[in-house]
Amino acid sequence: MVAIEKEQFRTVCFLIRNGADLFLMDDRYDMALDYALRSECGEIRGFVEHVLAMIEEEEQKKMLHRCGRCHI
Repeated sequence: MVAIEKEQFRTVCFLIRNGADLFLMDDRYDMALDYALRSECGEIRGFVEHVLAMIEEEEQKKMLHRCGRCHI
């Protein structure tokens, strides 16, 4: 079981590092975070949450830069 979880984690990491769209929705409107939260593998959940937090931080930096460093 542990080997399967490790392989799943490596696959998720590979896909994300190679440009997988975390915001793409499937037919049920589920995104990567929805699948990660349902996963029993805490590593996958934590990794996806971390990547999404980094993306959000980058977007906030871009917004601050665009609006002349004003406060939101």
